[in-house]
Amino acid sequence: VRATLAAITAWQQGDTAQRRTMRGIHHLVASGHTSWHGFASTIFQKAHACGLIERAPRVVAITTAEFPTPAKRPAWSVLDNTGFQRQFGYPLPDWQDGLNDVIQTLSHQVR
Repeated sequence: VRATLAAITAWQQGDTAQRRTMRGIHHLVASGHTSWHGFASTIFQKAHACGLIERAPRVVAITTAEFPTPAKRPAWSVLDNTGFQRQFGYPLPDWQDGLNDVIQTLSHQVR
């Protein structure tokens, strides 16, 4: 939400020339990167550490070839938020920070 507000504020305060440079597609995603395997593994580890689940299941990584889909998948695809950060001067937090917030919220709701 804060990043969106930073972008809106920059747009509102910008003149015509500045607004022109802000046009385009900006990936508004958390910083850092991980795989789906890393994401799922981290979720289970953190949920277990907070007592949300009794034990963390083992998550097995597979290749794209082992899970065929009609759509071709690139070997490496990461949304890059550096353009957003550079354009709007707003650093985006690491994905693990957001995950920690969610896990903490859930652990407080359960208790």
